[in-house]
Amino acid sequence: MSSPPHYRSYRTPAEHGRALCEPPFCQWQDALLENQQSLLHDSVTLNGRSLSDLRSIARSKLVSLAIEYHQECFGESRKNATLPAPDRLILSGHQPELFHPGVWFKNFLLSDSAKRLQATAINLIIDQDLCRTLAIKVPTHDSNGRLRVESVSIESLAKTQPWEMLHPSQIEDWKSFPQRVRTTLGPFASSPTILDEMWPIVLTTLEKGRAVGEALALARHTLEQQWGLETWEVPLSRLIPTESFAAFFFETVRNPLHFLEIYNTCRNEYRSLHRIRNQVHPVPALELSADWVEVPFWIYSKSETTRRSLWCRVDSQSDAKQIHFSDRLGWEKTISTEEMRNHPLEALRYLQSEGVCIRTRALTTTMYARLLLSDFFVHGIGGGKYDQLTDRILSEWLKIKPPNYSVASATIHFPLGIDTSQIKSVAEFRSQWWYERHHLERIDSDSFRDQNRAAELSEDKRKLLTVIPERGSKRVWHQRMQSINHELQESAKERLDGLLNQIPQAEQSQRQRSMALSREFSFGLFPQKVLMNGLQELATSTTSAC
Repeated sequence: MSSPPHYRSYRTPAEHGRALCEPPFCQWQDALLENQQSLLHDSVTLNGRSLSDLRSIARSKLVSLAIEYHQECFGESRKNATLPAPDRLILSGHQPELFHPGVWFKNFLLSDSAKRLQATAINLIIDQDLCRTLAIKVPTHDSNGRLRVESVSIESLAKTQPWEMLHPSQIEDWKSFPQRVRTTLGPFASSPTILDEMWPIVLTTLEKGRAVGEALALARHTLEQQWGLETWEVPLSRLIPTESFAAFFFETVRNPLHFLEIYNTCRNEYRSLHRIRNQVHPVPALELSADWVEVPFWIYSKSETTRRSLWCRVDSQSDAKQIHFSDRLGWEKTISTEEMRNHPLEALRYLQSEGVCIRTRALTTTMYARLLLSDFFVHGIGGGKYDQLTDRILSEWLKIKPPNYSVASATIHFPLGIDTSQIKSVAEFRSQWWYERHHLERIDSDSFRDQNRAAELSEDKRKLLTVIPERGSKRVWHQRMQSINHELQESAKERLDGLLNQIPQAEQSQRQRSMALSREFSFGLFPQKVLMNGLQELATSTTSAC
């Protein structure tokens, strides 16, 4: 294996109205063109097909799916917009949740950058990821008027399951959600919030029998179109039953043990360099069990929506080499390598018959998107950080230079109307207390009970400090210094105790400040014009900064 790379770190912007874009937008065009050239590999094959051939097939299919999905959702062709073309594609993606504005910023940046680069912008709805909660954090006041954060749930989940499989069980809870959020917001509620604007679309979509993730994504995307964003959307699940994905999938599992060794070695290297101890970060290791090899894909079905690991076992003893697929819980199917190579799409359909779904995991999601679908991919901070591991796996697996990508995010604080600029930190109070306790000769004389005696002691201390004995002969000097400090501290006890007593209040103020400056509040809580204007201005300034 080649020498380990240098992994970059990405930092969330701390200040309101600031954006992160690495590399800067002025480098995107060169990075995009480099990707297009470097991925024209006829020598690199996936399941017997050249990478360049599969990219052409994948991108054409992605564009046709984007048009089809738009017409399906809106019942009409895109008005006043050029139809997407597969010759220059910029992609991003995220789970269809009520995420914070920093995530939404990517869509605004995607739209603006596509206009400037004469490209097509497509957002992938990552609908095979788990929906772990249907709740958002909402700022509110407690009975004492202090800021606090309360969790408001759309409905309680009986179990976690993929977004594409999740349907509402308590539709009345969905109908009441915006009002419950508004009640919790209290004086912080605007009129209307983005949630108020999008929720009728959510409810209408759910009434048509669509999944929760699709309803939330469609409502958000509708607002984006009304605001003039020129992006297209495709659920990732719609790209699974395609020729390019079948080739990618079967190349990954064709020699599962070889892929596992590369995957785990790169993962362990990443963990070692970052000193990560948690066994599931950045991703869990793939496992071996007897002659079964875990591969980086999920399996679930309409009848059993719990995600399970997908396992493979290669049988090379028979005349025709076969690969057995299983979830190790009762489901199992077998395909010959000849079928995989000559009829990959039919073979994948066979595996997914009877309602079975095979889906990518985190690293294989972006590996597929960046390798076959896009010319340039825009990540958030988490995706960008972990996709450095994807780069390492790609370079070792296919022996290619991984395609360039960008990392983008933004910080938009919820408009609480609270001035946090004058709030001193706990560290500042502790530092002031420590400084004054050890340098009482420098504070105002009116802080002492006996000002005349304090002045004498302070003068004695200053004299001692002008002539410090050498080491080994400081005993008497040190005893005198301790005596002076102790007497000064007793005389200024009221002042010092006052500083200490302010620390609990400072801790409370600091907690208030942290809540007020959180960037994690859902975009749905914001006034529409305030947030969308802010995100559009950030996107425009980002793409015109250089």
